Amino acid sequence: MKPKALYLQNPKIILIPVLLAGADQADDSPNYSWQNLPSWRVLDTSFDHGFRFFRTWHAWRQDPRRSRMLHYLAFAPDSLAGTDLSKVAVHHPFMAPLVQALAQLWYGLLPGFHRFLLDQGQVTLTLCVGPSLNLLRQQRFEADAIEITQSTTHTDDASLWKIKALSRCCRRGTVLGIHAQQSSNISELRKHLNQSGFEWVGENRENANCELVCFQALYNPQWVIKNLNKHIYWGNKTGLECVFQIVG
Repeated sequence: MKPKALYLQNPKIILIPVLLAGADQADDSPNYSWQNLPSWRVLDTSFDHGFRFFRTWHAWRQDPRRSRMLHYLAFAPDSLAGTDLSKVAVHHPFMAPLVQALAQLWYGLLPGFHRFLLDQGQVTLTLCVGPSLNLLRQQRFEADAIEITQSTTHTDDASLWKIKALSRCCRRGTVLGIHAQQSSNISELRKHLNQSGFEWVGENRENANCELVCFQALYNPQWVIKNLNKHIYWGNKTGLECVFQIVG
């Protein structure tokens, strides 16, 4: 007998730090989805200068009910050796201690996988440097939240193959945040999301004076998910390089 899919009825917008409206300070009592969980896993298709990572890390540190662990997996198409992280601190001074902590380890970022342990080992940043689609297909990572960028400089993020590869890193209920300019045509992206099991949820403007809008979708396919990411552990190699291995 074919198993029935566990379909989420009437999904609602879920408040997660990676989808917040870019505010410099957190709300008085935000109800983040990571609260009281053992871990929270984020996948970001574009690291750039690290703003979204630092914003997530900052919100996680400010929340007394945060998850015990935070794992942030991000992609970068080229070597990050010349990336100036200090630009984030210039525009967002409250993030300066976090930027400084990562900057001390910011070297040797050649193509491949690199892992940084931060905040006494409670925060893990994994950087995948190289062609994002090829690296994404190698992942055995189950994300609670995913961020992609839809713009003239990140058109690959909207491709059908990229969305399908991202869906393999989802569990049912994974939230997808799409950062796009207000003038962007997202109809093609929305079609690809629907084909890959995502439901359109709504939009959340980055802030009143910004041209960016964050659209939200929820991974909630009408078919049974074949989960290959249930048992995962990290295997260390030399330096900061790491590989994904499945056990069991």
